[in-house]
Amino acid sequence: MDGPRIKIAITIFLLSAILAPVAYPQEMRKTIVVFSAFNANNPAIRIVIEGARHELSEENYNIVVEPLDFARFPENDHVRRIVTLYNEKQKVTPADLLVLFGPLVFKELKSNGLKILDNTPTIIIDNEGMSGDSVHAPLSENQIRFNLEYNCNKTLQTAFELFPHNKDVYVISGVAGIDYYFTELVRKETRYFNETHNFIYVSGISMDSTLRFVDRIPRNSIVLVTNYQMDINMISYSTPEVIFIVDQHSKAPVFMLPETFGVNKGGVGGYVFSYYEVGKETGRIAKQILKGTPIKDITVNKDRFYRYAYDWQELKKWGLVNSRLIPGDSIFYNEPFLLKYKKYALGMSLFLGAIIMLVVYLIGRNKRLKMLGERILETEKMYRELIREDRMAKMTELTASLSHELNQPLTAILFSAQAGKRFLQSGKLDQAQAGQILDNIIEDDKRAGGIISSVRSLMKLEHREKEKIDLNEAIRETADIFYNDAVRQKIKLVIKCDPERAYVLADKIQLQQVLMNFIRNAEIAMEKTDPANKKLEVISVVGKDFVTVSVRDSGPGIDSAIKEKIFEPFVTTRKGGTGIGLALSRSIIEAHNGTIWAENMPDGGADFSFRLNLLKNG
Repeated sequence: MDGPRIKIAITIFLLSAILAPVAYPQEMRKTIVVFSAFNANNPAIRIVIEGARHELSEENYNIVVEPLDFARFPENDHVRRIVTLYNEKQKVTPADLLVLFGPLVFKELKSNGLKILDNTPTIIIDNEGMSGDSVHAPLSENQIRFNLEYNCNKTLQTAFELFPHNKDVYVISGVAGIDYYFTELVRKETRYFNETHNFIYVSGISMDSTLRFVDRIPRNSIVLVTNYQMDINMISYSTPEVIFIVDQHSKAPVFMLPETFGVNKGGVGGYVFSYYEVGKETGRIAKQILKGTPIKDITVNKDRFYRYAYDWQELKKWGLVNSRLIPGDSIFYNEPFLLKYKKYALGMSLFLGAIIMLVVYLIGRNKRLKMLGERILETEKMYRELIREDRMAKMTELTASLSHELNQPLTAILFSAQAGKRFLQSGKLDQAQAGQILDNIIEDDKRAGGIISSVRSLMKLEHREKEKIDLNEAIRETADIFYNDAVRQKIKLVIKCDPERAYVLADKIQLQQVLMNFIRNAEIAMEKTDPANKKLEVISVVGKDFVTVSVRDSGPGIDSAIKEKIFEPFVTTRKGGTGIGLALSRSIIEAHNGTIWAENMPDGGADFSFRLNLLKNG
């Protein structure tokens, strides 16, 4: 016998292990793959990813960055190797959304055969001036493009307004292809200021030579660092790094085109292009796409890409902290903590002062509070004892019902055992009949055990942790306990549970105690009602955030003399009643952050109800 039992146990265990993930699937994380034209340390892509993560912080998304690093690996074989590896990778972990950042990314991935480009939603973050043919490729219905446009004109205008007497502008840039692009962009924009300002371009030299030149720039000038990725000696730099170094050497104020404060210090700021806002807009659109919004219905808000941002220390250095030219919604970096949060600091000081006064007051009353606490403990002990007495009183009332409930399954077990014995003595007992008889005994035994367990739990004076329960299931279990009593009392018992699941965080036994209180009160209220009209309904209604449970009877209704205080302790109209049941019910429901009430129904009878918060994502 032991061998088959072990095999059955092993089979059940393996089936449970296999089926458990199917029965309770975990929410799969969405994967967003970002292909970048730059290396992993490029400040622009780092800030874009940071902004996207901020926008997606409350969502279950996984962002994977794949740097193509065109500057370091210009040969096509490098991209082909990445595409080959990613085509294999997608067979196991497919991407839910693609983000292509930088010039030529779309063109290179398309020409090298990245398969998921054809059927995966794609956000292309590009620039028409740097992208070549890729920007002219027709977009499919699952692709959307950001065309990054830099408003050098307004950036320069902001700098000129802050320093109206500084007419010489020194434009500093590197020799990489993208450096030349930004320099030419500034050249086009400066035509609007040629009559008022003198522009000097510093490029095509080493970094050491650049810094020596900066050392000689007069104080009444303006320095603009456009983009700097490489000097004439082919030494690589980053634009935030160069802005910081130039700012350390310059006697004149330093400005930039894209905001770099999140990466490094240096530079005054002004009306700057924000890669962080580009990232946030990318995250916003990514959420829409992954939640099913058609791409054709999505628009890109390019107005968000620019913002006013300043380095507070630089504003202080140039005497611009209180300038009316600084917009009130500007973002300030490196601002002293107390100054930045002066309003909050003042409020905190007042708050701490009030707290100190309150502590002094509480210390003075400490002895009285201790005495009050002891009295509360004594009162609570008495109240818990009254609750126990009330439960025991109710158990007395349930004794007859319990006896009847247990008699039926025990009798059924006896009959099944006797039948089995007769078949065995007659020699006509086959395996199928034996199995059926044993199954009947097991089911009746379980039923009797469940009745005993339910009633025993109601008798215990204990505290249990709340857990996730289906309130509709608890209602049905409670109704099963009362069913035979309802038949004896000729009460028509109607259970109307909402088809939606009603998951709540609760102590199941306590909620069943509330339901049993309601049901027993309804039963007593209908003692003098014509049996033909005795009806008791238990109804659950699931809403958006709440579930409401009501117990309605066809009795005479609630006496108006006690209607307003029916849930208070010791209030009862029944001879021999304790007046604790409904007060206990109110305490239980309020401990579950719910509400409880009672009212008379228009057609006669009473309605006792409670409402609980639904468990989110139940």
